[in-house]
Formats: sequence, structure tokens, C-alpha cells
Amino acid sequence: MRLVEVIYGNKTTDETADLLVAVTEKIGKKPIKVLKDSPGFIVNRINAPNQALFSAVLDEGIEKPCEIDAGLKATGMPMGPFELADYVGLDVFCHTLDYYAKTLSKDYTPGKFLSEKMKNKELGMKTGKGIYDWSSGKAAIDVSKMSTVITPMELLAVQLNEAVKVYKEKVSTSTTDIDNSLVYGMNAFMGPFGLCAGQDPKMLADILNKVSERYHLAILRPEPEIVDGSFKNFNK
Repeated sequence: MRLVEVIYGNKTTDETADLLVAVTEKIGKKPIKVLKDSPGFIVNRINAPNQALFSAVLDEGIEKPCEIDAGLKATGMPMGPFELADYVGLDVFCHTLDYYAKTLSKDYTPGKFLSEKMKNKELGMKTGKGIYDWSSGKAAIDVSKMSTVITPMELLAVQLNEAVKVYKEKVSTSTTDIDNSLVYGMNAFMGPFGLCAGQDPKMLADILNKVSERYHLAILRPEPEIVDGSFKNFNK
């Protein structure tokens, strides 16, 4: 990973942060300043709401995880979100959601599906079974059917919405830094501000309202700056 988040504590001086930036650059990494010690910092915070969304999708139970994974992999994603959750470990996934539930919003509380998996110690690849069966060494995923209930555009809109919150909370005061955090930390082609610069704000707001209402997640409601399009005028 190229990214190094240089995080200010309550007493961190600019001189100390600048020194750490210089050291990070000297070892060939990409430093991004995080201006306060905030839950998830930049990269993990921006990805957090999609984790809550995936948990809600599992609880709804209408679409099969394999069909959603197959649909997203068909768009070029190397691994679907549920396969990735199993690969990382459902315990890690749940502990992360628990942390955000305590520090950001109760909307992040792990749902019944994930809680049941935790109870049964079905944690994914590490235990041989999670959302998928891993007994053969890889996830047994039926890709014969694809679902478009969750699309890349919806995932991007959710990321942008949280990126707007990160900017407004002054975790970072540069949309370029926020975008670069995703590029260097997640190997993204471009960050959410860059990708959404040419998108219709009404379309983005409609997407967020739709997923928020369907899955009863207030954290996905569009920020005012997305509704009126003013996120495009944030400091670069």
C-alpha cells in the first residue's frame, strides 16, 4: 500500500506532521495529512457506510449475496463485497461496525445475519465457512445469476456522501487529499470527488434517498451539499 495517513493528535505540531510527511516521502510512500484523530480517519471512514449497507442487504434477504457479488464483479470489481468480507473475516467486519456504532451512529450496528454468523463462529475463509463455503480453499460462488440491486454508482454515491462529511468535519480540508487517499489506499482509479465532478447532483441525491429509505439507514441520507451541488466547489 502506498498510502500513509499522517494523523494529528490533540498536541501534534505542524512541524512534527511535516517531518513525518518528509520521512514518508523519503521511503517512497504517499503521505496524506489527517487533521484530527477521527473514527476511521479518511479511507476507512469513507468506506464505512457501504459496510453498513452490505449488512442491511444481508438482513433484507431478498437478493442472494452471490448474485450481488456476480453483478458487481461483472462491472470489473476484482472481488464482490461479500466475498471480500469473508476473505477479511466476518469478525473483523463486525468489530469494525461495532466501533462505528459506538463512535458515529447506531446505524452501523451489525445486523442479524452477521450477528448469527458470529454466534456460530462462521467467520469466512479462516473458519472454512461464512457467507460462502470455503472448504475447497476458495469461495464457492454461483455466478449463474446476477443482481443489480447494488450498483457501482450507488456505492460511489455513498462514498461521496461520507467524503463530504469528512470534509465538513475538517478531518481533511482538501478534496484532492481525500481523493488521493482512496487512490493510494484502495488502488482506486480516482476518488469520489473527482469521479462525481461531472455527475448530476439530483441523480446522486435520488440514489442516496433511495438506498437510505429502502434499508432504513439515516447515515445514507444525502448531505445538503450534494443536494445543491455545492460539493463541487469545495477546496481542492
